[in-house]
Amino acid sequence: MATSMQPTAPAGTEEQGLTSEVAGTSGAARRSAGIRWDLWLTAVPLVVLLVQGWQRRWMSDDGLIHLRVVENVLGGHGFVFNPGERIEASTSVLWVALLSILRAPGFLGIETLAVMTGLVCTVSGLFLAMHGAAILWGGYNEGSRQLPAGAAVLAVLPPMWDFATSGLETGLVFLWLGLSFFLLARLTAKSGHGRTPFRVVAVVVSAGPLIRPDLALFSGAFLAVVLLLARKALPGHVRRLIELGVLGLAAPCAYQVFRMGYYGAFVPTTAIAKEASEAWWSQGRLYLADLLQPYRLAIPLGIASAILLTGAWRSVRHREAYRLLVASAPVVAGLADGLYVVRVGGDFMHGRLLLPALFAVLMPLAVVEARPWWRSAAVALLLPWALVCLVDLRLDYVVNPNGITDERAFYAISAEQRNPIQVGDFNRMLLYADGQEARRLHGEPARRLGWITHPDPPAYTSMPLRDGLPIRTAFVARNLGITGLLAAPSIHIVDPSGLADPLASRVQLQERGRPGHEKHLPLAWVVARFGDPRHVPEGVDPGAVEAARRALQCSPLSDLLEATTAPLTPARFMRNIRLSIRLHDLRIPPDPVVAEARFCGH
Repeated sequence: MATSMQPTAPAGTEEQGLTSEVAGTSGAARRSAGIRWDLWLTAVPLVVLLVQGWQRRWMSDDGLIHLRVVENVLGGHGFVFNPGERIEASTSVLWVALLSILRAPGFLGIETLAVMTGLVCTVSGLFLAMHGAAILWGGYNEGSRQLPAGAAVLAVLPPMWDFATSGLETGLVFLWLGLSFFLLARLTAKSGHGRTPFRVVAVVVSAGPLIRPDLALFSGAFLAVVLLLARKALPGHVRRLIELGVLGLAAPCAYQVFRMGYYGAFVPTTAIAKEASEAWWSQGRLYLADLLQPYRLAIPLGIASAILLTGAWRSVRHREAYRLLVASAPVVAGLADGLYVVRVGGDFMHGRLLLPALFAVLMPLAVVEARPWWRSAAVALLLPWALVCLVDLRLDYVVNPNGITDERAFYAISAEQRNPIQVGDFNRMLLYADGQEARRLHGEPARRLGWITHPDPPAYTSMPLRDGLPIRTAFVARNLGITGLLAAPSIHIVDPSGLADPLASRVQLQERGRPGHEKHLPLAWVVARFGDPRHVPEGVDPGAVEAARRALQCSPLSDLLEATTAPLTPARFMRNIRLSIRLHDLRIPPDPVVAEARFCGH
């Protein structure tokens, strides 16, 4: 890292740097070197990522869950999956908020908007990461030449292409990581610091938990760097450091209070359903290997590690401590986040949860200075791997024996579409038939609870809803996204897997299985909660239904249902804050008879 690490660089350094960013090169460099070939070279990864991400654009079923929440926000029902039931089925409040703002004018369909926004966020995140790395490597000094290293690795990975779209918040994660890193890098180069730049950066880096809860690891590391840089630039002002710390904690703490009072939960319902606090190291190691092995990632990561370590050693020798601090923060936080993902068993989507960690670890090397010669040689070693990965390295499965799925391939094959995006593109899938059945029930004069009884050919049944429910139609869905977005928001979608259901999310985990799909709420519980007590459908044990109905009237299950469905008054909000802590460890035996004995003392 070739330039001084001090945050109080000579006056004019940053302004010259920013001019170089806009113009592409300084006048002196242009006169001395002609065309800046290195700038064209650094643009290649951005183009590759943009083109490949667009060619592989798609929408996942989980992405459509976010979009149903967006429609409910715009419909005035709040950040909920089902109107009248406060469940945090989306793990990313900022992604939902961003899509809601962009969707409000109505210029684009919600699915197209989500896909395009995700792609723009992904490419922009890599662009900002490259600028941040250029600042750290002295990229705006006269005569400096930059080579894409980490950016090239990220741009040729098929999982990066897939999750650049998908409707999920992954693109926003990349944008936030890149922006945070860029702003931190600028703090090391900018002269004449006042408090305002530090305030802005403190607020930006604190947004991680609002995008995904596990990004709190990054926010903590980035905020610590902000405070250390501010301590150097603003010596003797303890009050200012306290102010920055408060700014950095304000948004995530405020949202946590909102979550506890609004949803009556300490963490998102999805985290409860997936038992995100439980360790499952064996599956996590399989998930890590599933990302590393198909793309031979040991090769580029080994080269990147060598470049990073030699650069760090040079920074230590030249006492460039503050730039080294900024470069190290995303690496340390990325490794910690990756370790957490491995600990909890990963995910069922190939590579998805490890991509933020990989992106963060490679950010400081997104571009590197071409000098000395051995660094250029090291980057050149990446080229053969990058070309092979770009054109040849692919997964050889759709669903592997460990429950991990090439999710894009699964939905493209199932929908018989290269780029399935609109909910109508999935009309060949059974999940689409479920949504159609829910809409058909909604058109009947009677109030009904429906579910599927046989998948091939699809057969459905229904029963009357009980009196007093503020809903007209309820439907038990097997997957939420396609079925939920196709059905009208006024149709209550029951989720037996727990991502959007207060009871199913807290069912006791009986055994480990496909990650994220291990819980199932027996139908007796659904019938007891929603069904007319004068009717018991065929194939459901009447005794189990009665036991479930009695258990639902006993604390803490009655408290749980009130926390999520009772009108939200100030008193309810305060009571939910207290309940969220008590209900956090609540787990429900799947057998209603056992649950009744435990909760009612019978």
